[in-house]
Amino acid sequence: MARAGRCRCRPGRVQAGCRVSARGSPPLDRALVNLSTARRLALSLPDVTEEDHHGRPSFRVRGRIFATVPDQEHLNIFIEPMDVDGVVRLDPDVFAPVMWGQEVKGVRVHLPRASSVMVRDLLTAAWRRKAPKRGR
Repeated sequence: MARAGRCRCRPGRVQAGCRVSARGSPPLDRALVNLSTARRLALSLPDVTEEDHHGRPSFRVRGRIFATVPDQEHLNIFIEPMDVDGVVRLDPDVFAPVMWGQEVKGVRVHLPRASSVMVRDLLTAAWRRKAPKRGR
């Protein structure tokens, strides 16, 4: 039995109530996602800025990082650590855990294989974690 509030997504479907895909919609849009698209999706969220983070782009809300760009084909998105496993199980060829030492910090997305709907939902979930309570 899963803990309350834990993502219980299974490969091939996103269950209603998943905090990552709040709309419960499966990633149907398989249009090619590139860094330009991911940047546009991140910057469309309220109060988001793109800033340097150790020589690489990062996306922040009020100074707090919610996504970073390690290279042209990947995006690290800092969703709730307890949701990472469910997202990775959706498609292990697209998603992988982002680790910092022994801790899971988010999910790495292989952009050319990702659904723009899922990238948008993951960015929104990460933004909500970092945005001030007022203004969400």
